[in-house]
Amino acid sequence: MSKPAVRHLSKTDPTMRALIRRVGPCGLAIRNQQPFETLPASKMRRAGFSRGKIRAIKHIARKARDGRVPTRRACHALTDEILIERLTELHGVGQWTVEMLLIFTLGRPDVLPVDDFGVREGFKIAYGRRKQPTPKQLRRFGERWKPYRSIAAWYLWRAAEKALHRKIEPAVT
Repeated sequence: MSKPAVRHLSKTDPTMRALIRRVGPCGLAIRNQQPFETLPASKMRRAGFSRGKIRAIKHIARKARDGRVPTRRACHALTDEILIERLTELHGVGQWTVEMLLIFTLGRPDVLPVDDFGVREGFKIAYGRRKQPTPKQLRRFGERWKPYRSIAAWYLWRAAEKALHRKIEPAVT
């Protein structure tokens, strides 16, 4: 998935090409989990669950048992849009959570989480903007990255991460 994506992103966007060169090979790793395992995991805290989190986990577990949360195999037959619509109906599951599942668990190559702070911050940094784009602006700009918007998002996260590390790393004297 990575080589054609990098080729496409580099060809369609000079700024993305420069970011790819700075960051290096895409290290997007896909987790081998069932969607049910992924959805509660994003809501868990070590040893101390809030009531709301426990309620969300129990709700997701019931819906998984009832077949509302599809298996990994069943997910492959469903579009991103259908999965987002279906899973965000679950208590405690929002669009961002499903987008992370699509990218990191199902390996979907064309998901752009426009509401993600790190993606928007990475865009601001990589493209030399004074402020983050709105989700609508990022969605429109990201059209050029189709069908590899997940890979573009990964590189934007790296841009934000590298900028954060530069700010917090002590200066070498």
